[in-house]
Amino acid sequence: ADFCFEVVQVIRDIVPVLGSESTNKILNAVSLLLTSTDLDKRVFICDLLDVVARVDPSVHFVAKLVQDLNATSNTKLGSLDYDNVVSAYEKINVYIFYTIREDHALVILSHCVYDMLSEE
Repeated sequence: ADFCFEVVQVIRDIVPVLGSESTNKILNAVSLLLTSTDLDKRVFICDLLDVVARVDPSVHFVAKLVQDLNATSNTKLGSLDYDNVVSAYEKINVYIFYTIREDHALVILSHCVYDMLSEE
């Protein structure tokens, strides 16, 4: 698992060179990671999505949403900021899935699956 996140960091660093042609492959890989990755590793995924969004602006909504779904509390170290998380979930409805690409929807749904399985 740690090796995987070292790879995520390397990919994050080379995304500007890869360009937007790699967006679909990155999003598919990220969606797999989101189904099983805990909060402390999701920071790396959020960073990667942020870089991908700078290269491919169509990813901006998904990157921001995933970042909001993983917002951490300023007062409790290692804990979610539930106000931001709930606010992010309020943005997810059936209609957004009509307006976003399949690989974008997969990232969002993968995050939701992890949250549904979580004890929190």
